[in-house]
Amino acid sequence: MSTSTAASFLGLPAELRNAIYDLVLHNPKDDKTVRQHQNPNSRCGILATCRQIRQETLPMFYALNHFVLQLRACSTSKFQAAVNSLWTIKKHIKQTSKGVNFGGFKIQICGTIWPNLLALRPLLHFVRETGFHPATEAQRRQYREAIKSGDRTSLERVASASMFKMSIDDHVILQAVLEEAVLLALDAHDRGISSSALDKAFGELVRRKTRYGKGRARLMQHWRRKRRVAEKRQRLVTRVVQASFQQLAI
Repeated sequence: MSTSTAASFLGLPAELRNAIYDLVLHNPKDDKTVRQHQNPNSRCGILATCRQIRQETLPMFYALNHFVLQLRACSTSKFQAAVNSLWTIKKHIKQTSKGVNFGGFKIQICGTIWPNLLALRPLLHFVRETGFHPATEAQRRQYREAIKSGDRTSLERVASASMFKMSIDDHVILQAVLEEAVLLALDAHDRGISSSALDKAFGELVRRKTRYGKGRARLMQHWRRKRRVAEKRQRLVTRVVQASFQQLAI
């Protein structure tokens, strides 16, 4: 009498399991953004199935999806909590294979942070320790393809380019400040600069960028004043040119 044994998922070939993981974790026709959920206990169910499946899916989960972390600058405490949550990314790095990086991170800063600009400090220390930096869509696509193919050489080649994308939903001045601050943090990461030295450099940056007044409001007043002067100068030049053409016509 023969006995039949039920086939288990883990008994499938690794290539077939990877194909199933790809279907579950990522839909190429609908590249949805995985957002930071209000419920801190929410998670992707397949990651909690068992230890082996978690080890197999975690690198693909982070590499194939695009994560949006919203840092709400309207509240210092909320912003601080959101930045602190980024450190969970560093913890997950240790759980993935060596050389495997993340598919993409997009940071959206909502509202104005000028009154609390120093609240960016934890974010810069995160950049300093991880080395994450803005990446192009081509880089992220290349990494996703390498993950799917399982080509170790390709993975190691593209893993050196961190998959960190940044977007600032605020005025261009704030974006310039944040980009300059991130460059400071990346320089600290590359050159092994201490966290205290990074704090000092960031403090100097904040003082330099806010020398026109306290907070975003006064800085924006200065910006608008410069724009009005430029527009007035342009109108004057236009009138002079028009007068010159009128004289030539006469």
